[in-house]
Amino acid sequence: MSNPVSNRKPTSPLRDAMRLFLRNKPAVFALVMILALALAAGSGQLLVGKKPTEGQLALMEKAAITGDTLDLEVNSNAVADHTKTELKDTFLPPFSESRATPGKIYYLGTDDLGRDVLARLWNGSSISLTIGFLAVGISVFLGIALGGIAGFFGRSRVRLPLMAMLLFSATAGVLWAAELEYAALPLLIAAGACLLIQLAMALIGGRYKSAIAFGVVVLIMVGTQLYVHGIESGTPEGRTYQHATHVADQSYELVRAIRDLGAEVKLIEDSAPDAPDEATRRADQLAVEHKQAELDLLLAKHDLVIHEAQVEIVERSIPEREERIAHLESLGLDEDVKVEQGVLEGDTKRLEELKTKTPELEEALKEAETAHEKAMELTEDKVELQGSNALLERRATLRKAVVDRFRAERDNRFESLVKGKLLNGETRYGLYRVLRHFITAVILYLLLIVTCLLVAAEGQASAGESKNPLSKVFLPTISVDDLVMRFTEIMMTIPVLFLILMVLALFERDVYIVMAVIGLTSWMGTTRFVRAEILSLREQDFIQAARALGISDFRIIWRHLVPNAISPVLVSATIGVAGAVLAESTLSFLGIGAGPDQDTWGKILADGRLFLQDAAWLTWIPGIAILITVLSFNLLGEGLREAFNPKLRGR
Repeated sequence: MSNPVSNRKPTSPLRDAMRLFLRNKPAVFALVMILALALAAGSGQLLVGKKPTEGQLALMEKAAITGDTLDLEVNSNAVADHTKTELKDTFLPPFSESRATPGKIYYLGTDDLGRDVLARLWNGSSISLTIGFLAVGISVFLGIALGGIAGFFGRSRVRLPLMAMLLFSATAGVLWAAELEYAALPLLIAAGACLLIQLAMALIGGRYKSAIAFGVVVLIMVGTQLYVHGIESGTPEGRTYQHATHVADQSYELVRAIRDLGAEVKLIEDSAPDAPDEATRRADQLAVEHKQAELDLLLAKHDLVIHEAQVEIVERSIPEREERIAHLESLGLDEDVKVEQGVLEGDTKRLEELKTKTPELEEALKEAETAHEKAMELTEDKVELQGSNALLERRATLRKAVVDRFRAERDNRFESLVKGKLLNGETRYGLYRVLRHFITAVILYLLLIVTCLLVAAEGQASAGESKNPLSKVFLPTISVDDLVMRFTEIMMTIPVLFLILMVLALFERDVYIVMAVIGLTSWMGTTRFVRAEILSLREQDFIQAARALGISDFRIIWRHLVPNAISPVLVSATIGVAGAVLAESTLSFLGIGAGPDQDTWGKILADGRLFLQDAAWLTWIPGIAILITVLSFNLLGEGLREAFNPKLRGR
């Protein structure tokens, strides 16, 4: 009698995993739902958007004739508009017919402004799901890299230059965040010196690949910074933005100084009106008067800077306008030529008016410089001592007149900088907007950190093989496994919500910034999974055979260990997407995630909570979408966990 086990056809682990997964009906259903959501997200980018008006369509047709590039922020392929408001159709329940457009059906109803809920939900799916996948992508990359290093190189010792570089860099970052730049700068220099030592050791040992990779990343970062600085210092829009930022910062420092002085004066007045600290009060107030004079001079300079920038912009637009007129004449568009000629005459007249006003502003600047010189000649005896109430009132006036004004102007100048257009509609500084984005900075810094670690690893390996005198500096400290795992434990103590709030306080509200923060703070679980798997795999026979063949350590990690340890990563990543979508929805619901022009599911849910009694569908429809998405990814993760469980294979 034959044994049924011996007659079973040979199979592969992947085929066994597929068989187990297909037996899990909830996981299969979850996979179908996720594919449907992915299809909705992809089609939302193509088919949802602001529909062009007849006038915009005419402009687009004319642009096609003249070869212009228009950025009207419309979608000619849109079948649904998530921004269109129709006040006649407010608060319509699902499957209602439009009051304004007979025959039009709102399948998921409308909101308080008459916007189609289905269109908003469809558009929000592309943003919410993209955020989830990209955030998990960042965390998986970091988790695999750090987990692989901890698992494979865990027994090795971190040498002194690398340990010193990490400690110096971390301490300098904390000091810089505390606005102690002078204390942080020496530590950054020391960290750079440690990196150079490791780079020199790697080059001595003939390990050029890591050095070349590090050099390429450094060149990219330096080139990016030079380009951004060139735009912000060599263009009229950029110079006005820089100067407005400088004025806003200076005015804030002045207001803060007056606030502190007012509090001190109030304390002295309340404790002892005739206290002997009047000299100190006069000295502090003299410093404030000097800062006030500096600010007045800065304001006069800023007015002249803005004026000169306006002159440059008009001077630049005149030859562009002439080129456009010549182009339109070659196409035989006589009416457009007449319009452009009228605009050209207006620009020429405006340029003359601006140049006439220049001497007036220069004279005002000279008067401000004279007033500044007189104010700087003030001494403690000549300064008029003010009470706390006068100082607090002065602070309020300054904040309203200076701080708020120039913060708003700084934002406006930045908008004009990143959206500067040529006369043919093309973006003038399009690359600048990409390179200055928070996500670009995160990617570049991650690349820099990775290449620095590569250089450090090669330098340590070269120091162990070389008898060069420089290798004596590479003294062993703690193990690599201890370093990575202690860093992982420290990262797990950071409250993600507070970190997101801090980042959004420095940058404008944007869900992609939230995505980066979520990705950078959610890799710890993946690191632990990968480390545990690699610890169990690194002593296997196939790894020993690869070492015997002389294959490099990094090739062993990425070609042999990581593919075999990927199953828990897939499970963690799948569940992580659900967590990222839920986190983004929560932040957008609280009003600190999505920007004003970004429709995410959390933002739609937040908009509907105000009308819970009158229009409940505005709340439960996006809530159900979030529930289905999170539940689908969780069920898929559980299905993958069972499918890749070796104990269940062969069942």
